[in-house]
Parts: sequence; structure tokens; C-alpha cells
Amino acid sequence: MPDHQQGDGGRKKRQWWASAKQWFGASGRFVVAVARFFRDLIDIAGFIDRHL
Repeated sequence: MPDHQQGDGGRKKRQWWASAKQWFGASGRFVVAVARFFRDLIDIAGFIDRHL
């Protein structure tokens, strides 16, 4: 019986991990996009600061 329960737990964990990987993949791309946006914003602010 313990083997059977362990098997169910493993299957649930794999399903959870698959959805977590999808979620982290999507949020990871979003975070990278936001980070690039802020980096560009800081570059622009620095450029304006130097030229004013």
C-alpha cells in the first residue's frame, strides 16, 4: 500500500511541477521585460540628467 500512495503523490507532484514551470516561465519572461524596461528608464533618466 505505501508504494501505491507514493505513486499517487509522485504523479500529483509532477502535475504541480509542470504547472509551476509554466507559471515560472511566464512570470520569468514578464520579470525580464520589466527589468529591461526599468534599466532603459534609468539609462534615459541618466541621459537627461547629464544633458540638463
